[in-house]
Amino acid sequence: MRVFSWLVSFILLLAVVAFAIGNRDMATLSFWPFDLQATMPLAFLVLGILFLGIFIGGFFVFLGSLRCRIEACRLRREIESLRIKLAEKQVDSLAVHAVLEKCSPLRRLFSLKFNCKKP
Repeated sequence: MRVFSWLVSFILLLAVVAFAIGNRDMATLSFWPFDLQATMPLAFLVLGILFLGIFIGGFFVFLGSLRCRIEACRLRREIESLRIKLAEKQVDSLAVHAVLEKCSPLRRLFSLKFNCKKP
């Protein structure tokens, strides 16, 4: 899988280099409300806009997943508190079983009402 990933990356890099070599003509970028202009090769302009779009898209994906990450963190804390409560209940359950072992067979049914000990 790693070799496949490197191969695809290399092919994409070759395509970007071929695009940059094929589009060396100068293009002028004007910023409308201001009197600003930038002249650069067409390949830089297109690739710059492409990378800017990828960055902005990644930022919005991150913002969208932020709510899920916060919820996952809250749920992890809740799970940990429930594990602690479960461990406490299991300790209590072991104490009840220890009391039941000391009781006679007839009183096991009523072990919560009586504090019986083995004679």
